[in-house]
Amino acid sequence: MVMAFISHSSRGDANANAVRQAVQAALEKNGWTVKVDMDALQPGDDWRSVLYHWVAECDAAVILLSSAAMKSTWVRREANFLLWRRALGSPVTLIPVLLEDMAPADVRRSELSQLSALQLLVQRPGKRGGTPTRIASRVVGLLPQIPDLVRDSAELSRMRNWTEDIICYLNGVPEDPLHAAARLLTANDDRHFPTAHEGRRCVAHQLLGHRNGELVHEALTRLVGKIRTADLPRLGRLLRPVWIDAEAARWLLPSNGRVIAALNTARPATAGQYIDRAACCSYSHWFETVSLVAGEGQQEEFMAACEDAIRRLAHLGEDDPLDDVEPFANEVVYLVIDPQSVPLDDVGVLVTVLGDRFPWLNIVVLTGHPSRDHVWAADLGLDWLKVLRPAMRAKDESEAERAAKAMESLMRRAGA
Repeated sequence: MVMAFISHSSRGDANANAVRQAVQAALEKNGWTVKVDMDALQPGDDWRSVLYHWVAECDAAVILLSSAAMKSTWVRREANFLLWRRALGSPVTLIPVLLEDMAPADVRRSELSQLSALQLLVQRPGKRGGTPTRIASRVVGLLPQIPDLVRDSAELSRMRNWTEDIICYLNGVPEDPLHAAARLLTANDDRHFPTAHEGRRCVAHQLLGHRNGELVHEALTRLVGKIRTADLPRLGRLLRPVWIDAEAARWLLPSNGRVIAALNTARPATAGQYIDRAACCSYSHWFETVSLVAGEGQQEEFMAACEDAIRRLAHLGEDDPLDDVEPFANEVVYLVIDPQSVPLDDVGVLVTVLGDRFPWLNIVVLTGHPSRDHVWAADLGLDWLKVLRPAMRAKDESEAERAAKAMESLMRRAGA
C-alpha cells in the first residue's frame, strides 16, 4: 500500500472542499490510498494518534493552504511534522497547494515559510488551470510513480528507524497488554489489530505522539513485564524525549550547514532531550555542555572551556590542535551553553566568535525561566538567532523531569 495524506482546513469553504475532493479522487484513481481526516477517521478513533500515524507513515502529502488552513493549529503541526521528516532524510514528497485566497508572499511571511522552498501549486481565480480538476491533475503529475517509490526496506529516515526500534523492543508483548496500553493512550481504542506487528506499530506511534508523561508511564506499566530486561534501558532512552514539543524541536535540525538557537530552559539535560526529539534519538546527534561562571578574564576562560568541549565533540585529545577540524561526516554535534549569571552581551560575544571560528558547530544557548527571548536577539547582537517556540514554562520542565524519573524507576523495578 502506498499512502497519500491530505492536510487541509476546508470546513465551510466550498472551493477548498472541491479541491480536496478532486485531489482525493485523482489520487485514488492512480492507485494511491488516501487518508483525509474527514473521511478516514472511524467513530471512537483518537484522532491525534491516528493523524500522527498517517503523517509519520505517508509516502506523499498534499497540503491545501487557504487562509483558514494557515490559522489552523493542526494544519501547521502536520506541515511542520512533514518538514521534519524531510529534514531527517525521508523521501516523502510534499506538495503545497495555494488556494485562491492565498499568495506565495503569504506563505513566506508565515510560520510555514519553509514550504516556500518547495514547488508551490498556485490556484489562480478565474483561470482555466485553476479549476479543482486541473489542480488535481497537476498534483498527480508531480508525485512519483508508485513503482518508483522508495519503500519500507529502503527508507533510511531516522523517524522510521525510531519507530522500528520501539517496535523491536515490544516484540513478544501479547495482544492484550498492547490493547491495554493503546486504550490508555487514546482513551478509547477497541480496534482489532490485524497482526501483532500492527499492534506494536500502533502503540509505538501513540507513544511517540503523546506528550502526557503520566499517561505514557501508566501505559508502560502494562507493557514492561512482557519486555526483555536487557531492552528496558534502551526503550527508556527512546521514550525519554517524547514530551518535548516536536514542532519546536524541529528547528534544532541544522539548515544551511548549522543552527544557532536560544532555548528557554534552565537545564542542559532538557536541551539534550530537545536534540534527541529533533533527531529521533539518533546516535549520530550528540552534545556537550559548557556552564559559564562570571568573573575576571572570563572570555578567555569561556573560550578555553568551549575548546575542551569541542575537542570532545571532534574526538580529539586535550592537546590536539583545533585548526581545520570538523566532526565525522555522519555526526551532527551541538555545543550547549548554560550562561547562568553571565551578562547577555558577554554570551553574545562568545557565540559570535565560536560561530566564526567553527562554521560547522551547532550552538544552543539556554535562556532560563522566565523566557527572555524578547530581548535575546538584541542583547546578544545576533539578529539571526533562532528562538525555539512554543516557549517552555518552568512547570513544564519540572513535570517532565518528574515523569522521566518515574519512567526510569519503573524500568529499574521491572528489570530487578
